[in-house]
Amino acid sequence: MKRIVALLALTFFFQFTYAQEPELLNKIGNRVRSFGGGGKGSADTIGFVHRDDKKDSVSITYKFLDSIRTNYFDSSINDFDKYFSVPSSYQYTGNNGAAAYSLIYSPFAKPGWDAGFHAFDIYRFTLEESKFYKSNRPFTQLSYQLASGKEQMIKAFHTQSPRPNWSFGFDYRLVSAPGFFVTQNSNHKSYRLFSNYQGKRKRYAAFLILVGNTIKKSENGGITQDSLLLDPNHKKRYSIPVNLGNANLFEPNPFLSSVTTGNIYKDFTFFFRQTYDIGKRDSVAINDSTTEYLFYPKLRIQHSFTYSSYNFFYKDEKADSIIYKNWYDTTLKLPIDTFYAKERWSV
Repeated sequence: MKRIVALLALTFFFQFTYAQEPELLNKIGNRVRSFGGGGKGSADTIGFVHRDDKKDSVSITYKFLDSIRTNYFDSSINDFDKYFSVPSSYQYTGNNGAAAYSLIYSPFAKPGWDAGFHAFDIYRFTLEESKFYKSNRPFTQLSYQLASGKEQMIKAFHTQSPRPNWSFGFDYRLVSAPGFFVTQNSNHKSYRLFSNYQGKRKRYAAFLILVGNTIKKSENGGITQDSLLLDPNHKKRYSIPVNLGNANLFEPNPFLSSVTTGNIYKDFTFFFRQTYDIGKRDSVAINDSTTEYLFYPKLRIQHSFTYSSYNFFYKDEKADSIIYKNWYDTTLKLPIDTFYAKERWSV
């Protein structure tokens, strides 16, 4: 009996060892598939592909013009200051687009020429606040805000990197508000085009920025009498007489962009910078066909070209000669005349 059991066990282990041969396994697999309806010609294979997490997501970083620090794009909505045109630390007259000043003292420390007009600085795109982005795929952000006073703000942003060493994009913002009183409307438009390029050896780099702003803000000089605010016949605030521009017919219109009495500021800046670094170079072989070049700069040669134009224009198509004489010591020829003041600089 023991001999029979030993013989059966030896036969079983021999068959198990022989079954490890690939050809026999294939025959067994084909036989099993034949029971499931598959023929001899079917060759089902299961492939496993490694998933790239970055392929399904957007990765965006940016740097400021004169900074080497890498910042990550923040799309959270927990801070309203990032989306409203007037920061919470500024005081203004309540109409979006009106003149504003900071409640926190901050001296103007920018070197060079300055015109001195800073009442609408918070609505302007500037060269110093420009960012250069780097993304793994095109990214667009659109924003639209509509308030109860027919105030509206439109923002558009786009950036993309067609190549790892080249990226470009644009910024656009429109701030429009009709105001509550006569000739209080505002209409501000700002745009910015930016692009940056870096050579494959990471020695040469170029930066290009185009910035433009158009500020339109009507001025009314305040209401003639404060008691009219309590008058039930003047519940509509635009029916209250004001000191400037009162002769104009006014209806609150969010699409009104013209200014009959007020300021029109326009500025444009073209900026182009080229840099060439001198230092130590290195490289890392990623695979047989890809090499990552590294560079450690020690000395930089840099050239920057900037051209800016500024236009400041004030007009009053229905100027009251008495008010202009008492307030501004300016004599007009007619009782109701047209007054213009314009200044222009290019640097």
